[in-house]
Amino acid sequence: MARATPMSAEDRRAMIIAATEPLLREHGRTVSTKQIAEAAGVAEGTIFRVFDSKQALIDAVLERAFSSEVTLQQLLQIPTDASLRDRLVEMARVMQQRMIESFTLIHAIGPPAEPQEDDRRKLRDRMIADAELLTDAITKLIGDDAHQLRVDGTAAAFLLRSTVFALSHPMVAWVHGWHLEATDPEAIVDLLLYGLDDTGRPAQRVDLAAAFAQVSQPGTHNCARPSAT
Repeated sequence: MARATPMSAEDRRAMIIAATEPLLREHGRTVSTKQIAEAAGVAEGTIFRVFDSKQALIDAVLERAFSSEVTLQQLLQIPTDASLRDRLVEMARVMQQRMIESFTLIHAIGPPAEPQEDDRRKLRDRMIADAELLTDAITKLIGDDAHQLRVDGTAAAFLLRSTVFALSHPMVAWVHGWHLEATDPEAIVDLLLYGLDDTGRPAQRVDLAAAFAQVSQPGTHNCARPSAT
């Protein structure tokens, strides 16, 4: 019998990180390296051949959890031949689930230490880069069906991400009450596509950039009117 191809150090590292994240959400920082090793299917000593310490592993889990990596991987699995609405619903579902998982992780392990100024700049730059990657992925998934929307693909990606965040953030639910009917990914997408009326009104394209530019001018209070497609 042929031997299995040895796993690279990078693949082993990724496997251990992936196995550790759900354990951290469940046990917080009290999770043991024995539990992690069992979940990852490796010897406990293997963890310390890849990471300098348990804290280094936790830091790596947090870095991955709050990056766009996992979200992008899951977005890429959405079938491109599905209907536009079905694609949008799956995108909303992926983003909602990742946000809830990330919030649960922070709740389990406690808030991070106050970052230094240099760390703040790096975090800001990474968040901007991640947002651009997600916007690009969503825009590509919308693809040639963008003509069905009232805004272009980039604006639609921004609105989808913003609406999912606003309606699904656990702290918002804690303050206002968790309304499953409103936070379901299908309801979120239908709100974006049809507003509060699902009769499917004829689409009119809106130039968001022009609208924001107009309302930002002193003395201007009205948004730009939609232009016919």
